[in-house]
Amino acid sequence: MKRIRIGWPRLGARRTDISFASGVNVLENPTIVMSGDDYAQVVIASGQGDGSAKRRQTSAVRDGRLRMEHVLDLPDVKANDVLAARAARERTRRQRIGTVAEVIVRDHPAAPLGSWQVGDDIYTRIYNAWTTYTGWCRITGWSIRPDAPGGPQATVQLAPADTYQYGGTA
Repeated sequence: MKRIRIGWPRLGARRTDISFASGVNVLENPTIVMSGDDYAQVVIASGQGDGSAKRRQTSAVRDGRLRMEHVLDLPDVKANDVLAARAARERTRRQRIGTVAEVIVRDHPAAPLGSWQVGDDIYTRIYNAWTTYTGWCRITGWSIRPDAPGGPQATVQLAPADTYQYGGTA
């Protein structure tokens, strides 16, 4: 029997007791998607209001790269502090270029098979010959192969944890 559990404000938890890491429990070098289409180091959030009464907050950093901007339209937000927090979170998300979509892990004390669930945020460290990725990833699904060569393995689908908003409007 299969069961879907729906939870609010989120399923899972930020797990500090387990991790995925190259050379420890990640078996193959996963591909790291490097897309610059959504990159921005300046986010201008516009909230409720019209014309000169429109609420605006800007979150920007100088990082030596070509200035890229993104406008975040939030017409239902009227508090400046909430608008500033949303702009900062969106800028942080847009500054991260690389993402890991999937890893193949083996049963290891760093993350025993079955010790995680959908919605858990796992700290992931990938070190390849051509790139490096470190960050929190949210588990969106997995499949286990108990008869894989070399012992049981799990293919875990991941998404950057900072792309999800949990609870409230902030």
